[in-house]
Amino acid sequence: MSGPPTAPSGDSEALAWLAESDAMMNHLNSVQLLVTTRGDKEGGAVLTETVAFQAPNLLHDVLSNGSENLAQGFMYYYRRPGAPLWQAVRQNEAFVFPNFDFSRKAVSARLGKVEEVDGRQAQKVMFTLYILRNPVAFARWIDVETKFILRETMDAPGHHMVSVYHDFNESVMIAIPSPSEIGATPTVTLP
Repeated sequence: MSGPPTAPSGDSEALAWLAESDAMMNHLNSVQLLVTTRGDKEGGAVLTETVAFQAPNLLHDVLSNGSENLAQGFMYYYRRPGAPLWQAVRQNEAFVFPNFDFSRKAVSARLGKVEEVDGRQAQKVMFTLYILRNPVAFARWIDVETKFILRETMDAPGHHMVSVYHDFNESVMIAIPSPSEIGATPTVTLP
């Protein structure tokens, strides 16, 4: 059994759009997004996330179920719904922002139509990424002027996700919990 492809493939113009988009996103100081995940396309459970990224290497994620996550380099903080204190664990790999590298992994890339997204002209690019050795379909709408990602979808079996990017390089403040806000820390390291 062969593994997933190790080189990008598809239409060269589509791959160029992805590469230029990755390059522009990697110059951001901050960005926010709203992620909506459904169990399937027609219904099922819905989870929304409000995510803020701030350079260097900060993430704040608030989920509609009340969970909250923070990351700063090798440290990962989480708070369960209703919990007053954060938990802190060290990760083996550091969280990095910005770190857009879809163009290096995209296969079967192809161009779609230019469409209007939130009042902006956007080039649609469809591609496949292999996640845990499984092919997953993505579509990205790239602002024709700025080359920033405006919207992205991911479709996997039983999993449909829409990410709407906004507030590019706008001021965002992500505060890491102080020691008094962190509860008894598990003695685990996340993969």
